[in-house]
Amino acid sequence: MEHRPTARDQLDYDLYGFASHALYGIDRQNSICRQTGRTTRMVKALRPNDLVITLTAQHRRHIEDMAKSLDVDLSDVMIVITERAHIDALGKALRGRVGRRVVYDHEWTLAYTKAQLVGSSNVLKAMAAALTEVEPL
Repeated sequence: MEHRPTARDQLDYDLYGFASHALYGIDRQNSICRQTGRTTRMVKALRPNDLVITLTAQHRRHIEDMAKSLDVDLSDVMIVITERAHIDALGKALRGRVGRRVVYDHEWTLAYTKAQLVGSSNVLKAMAAALTEVEPL
């Protein structure tokens, strides 16, 4: 069976395993929480003028379908598909819309958190390169 690289494989500069263990815990918690009503709770808590940030069109459709089945009106709710890299541009585009509450879909939050942990290893790698030309342990 071929090994498919995961986010944990990118943590080669975290000798103590902090980020790797955190990613394992996040993956474990996410698998335990499947079908527990996270999206249902989020949809029921939505208010007019909310901005929902989600990761993919599939997640957006899931939220819209759930709202319809729960008879939740989304006509005054904005659902936006965006990655972390584009969140700043989104903020500039929406600037001036006072009173908008931001709600992050759990899949977006999961992807963002995992990317931050992998990014911490990249920072360690960059610092090591800046300090020495010798490959760190």
